[in-house]
Amino acid sequence: MHLGRARRMPFQRTSTPKRIARSWLKSCRSGKAVRLELSIVSFCNVVTLAELHVLVNNSGSNWAAPYDEYPSAGWNRVLTLNLHRVFTITQLLTPLLERAAAPNDPARVINIGSVDGIRVPAHETFAYSASKAGLHHMSRVLAHHLGKRNITCVSVTSAFMVLG
Repeated sequence: MHLGRARRMPFQRTSTPKRIARSWLKSCRSGKAVRLELSIVSFCNVVTLAELHVLVNNSGSNWAAPYDEYPSAGWNRVLTLNLHRVFTITQLLTPLLERAAAPNDPARVINIGSVDGIRVPAHETFAYSASKAGLHHMSRVLAHHLGKRNITCVSVTSAFMVLG
């Protein structure tokens, strides 16, 4: 693992954020994965934590509509939840991540992306695909910035294979 570097790591579609966090903890150190369902509204419930070793952002909303009818409301809802809120939650929890980071054991941010942010999807999900592509790039930008604070950032996607 390189500080300040983003990696895209494929996981099976059945991988849950808790499984992903556990695999990171298992590979780095002993630890315990705790699921915290968090929204901006419930953020106050989490600030009582002393430190946070791994943050898994698994935010996702979708909106499908034909190109000629795709509404602004779809863009606003999907981009806000899939991209803006991921940034906001990460920003708000950065002090807890900094406290958990050790010289040879950085804290980690794992953003759950999508293959639809990498390839052209089969469905007309314009905002979703754009938001997940943005999430992959934002993860690289955050990796560069947060790496200086001893926090790594990666985006992961679920992988699939077509067997024929």
